[in-house]
Amino acid sequence: AGTASGPTRAHIAEISTALDAARTDASDKERRLAELSEKLRALEVSSASALAAADSSKKTIEDLTTALTEANARVNAEKQRAARLGTELATKEAERAALTAELASKPSNSAPRAATERVETERDETESVEVDELRARLRATETTLARARDDASRADV
Repeated sequence: AGTASGPTRAHIAEISTALDAARTDASDKERRLAELSEKLRALEVSSASALAAADSSKKTIEDLTTALTEANARVNAEKQRAARLGTELATKEAERAALTAELASKPSNSAPRAATERVETERDETESVEVDELRARLRATETTLARARDDASRADV
């Protein structure tokens, strides 16, 4: 490539051109590395944000699931309470009907009959009040049950 006395001008120009090309290539590679590093940082930030959003969504789903479970438990409890009150009401109405039938079947005896009728009337009035109270409790339970169902349907959404 050169003479015994040293490299020739052409050889120096060739080396200089190769060195310039290597520097340009290295500069391009450094620029590309910087771009890729920036993209990597952006992806890391985006990934962190996506993970945080996923965690938040998971927490929201857990909260909604808990709320739905609680609402369903309240609905079931109100259904049981309504059934119990319905049974109590039916029992009281049956007792009242039985007492009314018993009273109607008794022979008419004026003095004892009047006392019996007073007792029976008082008992009927007491039972009537109890029946009315049971009906009121049943209506309140049905209202509570409707609210619980409404809460449950909103929690389903």
